[in-house]
Amino acid sequence: MTTLNYLEEIWEQSHKKLKEDNCYRKLYSHFQNSPVLNFSSNDYLGLKNDPRICSAGTQAAQVNGAGAGSSRSVLQSDSLIEKLENYFCENTGFKYALFLPSGFVANLTFFDVINAFSFEEINQEFFIDHRCHASIFFSLKNTVSRSSIFKHNDLTHLEKK
Repeated sequence: MTTLNYLEEIWEQSHKKLKEDNCYRKLYSHFQNSPVLNFSSNDYLGLKNDPRICSAGTQAAQVNGAGAGSSRSVLQSDSLIEKLENYFCENTGFKYALFLPSGFVANLTFFDVINAFSFEEINQEFFIDHRCHASIFFSLKNTVSRSSIFKHNDLTHLEKK
């Protein structure tokens, strides 16, 4: 049996089990103009389809281009993002702000920053709920920090760790 056949067999077994257990998930293209109330959206403020936001985004793209083009630290920083970060600092009292494209990237960045300043052996360990976001697990894989996983919301298990 080839590796590809083996992987295909595992996929088929997993796929079948998910369907049998009613855990199979189907991807939907979108819910726009649908009677469905979407509780899984990250659009907490309902701005995704707001005509004012869409219009402002279109105007900004026409003036500044669309997409990142490159990392801010490689090519150049977007002046609009810098203005937003400065505005945030002025209105919150924070000295510095760095806006990242998503919570996933923020979590990845956090542990990189912690380790970047760990020039000497620091006795640190992170205790992670086993149901925390995948980005935290991915981030910790790339660090020298120790981590322990505890059962979801189980403070007794956490104390034992």
